[in-house]
Parts: sequence; structure tokens; C-alpha cells
Amino acid sequence: MRRILLLSVLLICFHWSSYSQCPHDPTIMPVNPILCPNESDTLWTQSYDSYQWYKDGNLIPGETNQYLVIDNTNYGLSNITVEATDAGCSELSPSVLVDGWIFVPPVVTSGGDYNFNSVTGVIEVCLNDTITFEFSSIYDSNIQWTADGNPLSGETSSLIEITSSDTTGIVNYNVCGSPKNCPNYLQCLGVPLYVQFVECATLSIEDNIRFDLNYRIYPNPSNSFVTIKSNFESFGRNYTITDQLGRIVLSGYLMSEYTKINIQEFSSGIYFIKIGNNNTFRLIKE
Repeated sequence: MRRILLLSVLLICFHWSSYSQCPHDPTIMPVNPILCPNESDTLWTQSYDSYQWYKDGNLIPGETNQYLVIDNTNYGLSNITVEATDAGCSELSPSVLVDGWIFVPPVVTSGGDYNFNSVTGVIEVCLNDTITFEFSSIYDSNIQWTADGNPLSGETSSLIEITSSDTTGIVNYNVCGSPKNCPNYLQCLGVPLYVQFVECATLSIEDNIRFDLNYRIYPNPSNSFVTIKSNFESFGRNYTITDQLGRIVLSGYLMSEYTKINIQEFSSGIYFIKIGNNNTFRLIKE
């Protein structure tokens, strides 16, 4: 009877020891880090005899230190755990999610009266007019506008206003900035903004046979496209373009505030744009 009782006690002790946890509980710090695209961080656990780090449940070869260096590229959106061994007993830590910031590429929106010359890639603006560029709202820190690669003094906000007094010839504007959450992630606009101020001759009284200041036609002269700027009261009104012999070479309707007309196939010379019944403008095709 005594032998049976002793055997029962030994079995109970063995059963308890087989399913008991280690006396240590490893954890990972910092908890749930968020990484910027170009940055790294270090995960740490407490001091034990040995370590093995895991990513999404898979052993990470060679990562057997007390710490693990992580980056957004290799560890973003991964669950990280560490197995810590102390006095021969191994315990797995709770998982930590490594998150990361993702940003769309920077963009610029433009405002004002201008014509984009698809042949040269230049934004053409009438003299004495103004064009504005506004940088993506996401990139709201460390903003700097440049002209031909040179920083523009004082131009460190998201909006820049450019007039003919600011530049001569064709100027390449660009802008760089970083998100507030990742100030070291500096990004620049990926396309050039070529701007040139041009003479819009048909805007003067001398260049119009009959004119209405509600209309503007630019650039003039032009070798590719011209734009008719009108007010909303003119929407749906017809226009015709005639040569010096009075022959109609093109016609259409004003369907928005800016009507862009392709004149690339026109022969060089002088043409007349008639809008409605009372407005005629002279156009020079180069």
C-alpha cells in the first residue's frame, strides 16, 4: 500500500512538471513600432542565457542576440516573437506587430491662366499673369521650392505664386518635402515644371477687331495649342477660325471655362477667331 502511494505521488509530480511554465516571461520592447520608409529600429527583450527570434512564426536564421534590428522593407506588417532560454527552460514571448508608414508619391496641383505646350513640355503663361503651384498636403514638413536647382529664398510653404517679374526664359521649378510623421523621409516631385512667360498679343485692343474683356486667347503667337478663356455665361457659344481669305478652317463650341484648340496642322500665318457674333480676335500661327 505504501509503495502504491509513493508511486502515485511521483506520477503526479511528473505530470505537473511536464506542463508548468518557465519562471521567466520574456517580452519585446518597444511594443508595436511604426517605421518610416527609410528608417530602422531595434527590438529588445530582457537578459537571458540565449535567444532565437521569429518572424510570422518562422525562425530567422542567425538572429540569436538579445536584440533584433528591423526595417520597413524586410519586417513591415510582420509579427515578431522571441524564444528566450534561461537555466535550460525556453519560453516564447507574446508577438509584436511591426507596422510601417506608406506614402503616395508627391504631386503638385496648378492654378491660374496658362497653356501647356505638349510639344515642348513648357507651361506657357501670359505676361503680367500669375501661376500657382501647390504641393501635396501629405508632405507638409521641410518644404523647399527650387528654380533651376537653386533654393528659392522664403519659399518654404506648400503654395508658391509665380509672376513674370520672378523669372525670364524657361525656368524649371521643383519642390521637396517630407511628411510630418517621418521628417527624415524627404521626397521631391518626380517631373519637371518648366514655366515660361510669353507675350499674349491678342489681349491688347490693337490686336482685336471687336473685343470683349470676358475672353482671353493665349498663347499668341503659338505653334501648337491656343486656349480660349471665357466666363460661364459663354458656355455653349460657338467659335470659328478663319484664314485671311475668310475660309473656315476650324469651328467648335465653348464647353468650359478653358477651351483648348489644336492648331498644329495650321499653316503659318494670320488667322481670326470669331466667338459668337460680336467678338473677333487675331491669331498668329508660327
